[in-house]
Amino acid sequence: MKAEYLNCVMSGVLDVIDQCFHVECKKGKPYVYHYDINLNHLSAVIRMAGDKKGAFVLALSEDDAKKMASALIMEEKQFLDKDVMDAIGEIINMISGSAKGKLTELGFTFKLSTPAFILGKGTRLFKEVEYAPYICVPFSTEIGDFTIQVSLR
Repeated sequence: MKAEYLNCVMSGVLDVIDQCFHVECKKGKPYVYHYDINLNHLSAVIRMAGDKKGAFVLALSEDDAKKMASALIMEEKQFLDKDVMDAIGEIINMISGSAKGKLTELGFTFKLSTPAFILGKGTRLFKEVEYAPYICVPFSTEIGDFTIQVSLR
């Protein structure tokens, strides 16, 4: 994957975290992940189809999902419930929408799916197709840590 494509996604992450949460977002060292296996307890997945095929994945722990959702909806969440899933889905929607806008400026045409959720570390992300390898970038914020996984083909 070209660095400029990944930069479109990373820019989207930083924009969304800044606009929604007004907190500092520290980017960790990117790495390649060669498996379609869930990296953490919860993954929100958006697929893309068109000129490019691939997926955007927001992977985070249950505790970090509750913290991020609580900050977004301004209500403390103690359980991984529908509100938490909706909030995490909205976050990946905003990140992938921002990335789509930037990638469209580079000439790509594609559609995004609605978010799907995968629960359980080690669970397969997709049954019928493999998107691996992924470029994974860990992020750290005061409202929770997460990893963005990106696959573009």
